[in-house]
Amino acid sequence: MQTIKNTLILVLLLFATVSSAQSSVEMASEAYRSEDYKRSIQLYEQVVAQQLSEGKESAEIYYNLGNAYFRNGEAAKAILNYERALLLNPGDSDIRHNLRFARTRIEDKIDTSESFFLTNWIYSFKNLFNSNTWATIAIALFIAFLS
Repeated sequence: MQTIKNTLILVLLLFATVSSAQSSVEMASEAYRSEDYKRSIQLYEQVVAQQLSEGKESAEIYYNLGNAYFRNGEAAKAILNYERALLLNPGDSDIRHNLRFARTRIEDKIDTSESFFLTNWIYSFKNLFNSNTWATIAIALFIAFLS
């Protein structure tokens, strides 16, 4: 009887946490739509902190946070969050587009020397897929070579 009660309490707490995070995301999205970017940033930052405490991260949340920072005129923080989103989902073209666009808005540009063309090619090839897709490809090729 005690085990059932504890399990029920645990399940209810889990649903309460999930619905709380979901409502915070919805509130942040609503603040963004109503052009209250500071409030949107605060709410998205709370969601990020909550997700990190649970050991989770979301490319979508970082992307939305980057958009809010960009609209608030904070290009550097927008770029940081776009890069975080890109690490979690390297194949997303929207993240790449917004990151490139935000980089054009930086005022103090520092010219860097061009990297070796082969390095650029390897980097772009590596980022074609996320790590799960590369793992699937590796397993499929391993099985194919065993046959």
